Amino acid sequence: LGGLLLDNTAWDRAADLLRQLGVVAIPDGRGGWVHNGALHVVARDGRVAGIFDTADWPQALAQLIGHFSV
Repeated sequence: LGGLLLDNTAWDRAADLLRQLGVVAIPDGRGGWVHNGALHVVARDGRVAGIFDTADWPQALAQLIGHFSV
């Protein structure tokens, strides 16, 4: 959540979401974070609709557009 200032409650909720999504983040020793790379598509109802490798971004974008098109 680079660059965001979060209070303890917001940070706890964000950290819980990251754990649920399987995101692993570790400090990089320079004030930033390194994490496993994946694109998570979350539907309007809050469920995870797909998890894609970063190289598969066109498929992730297509799924995202499909979920949010009117």
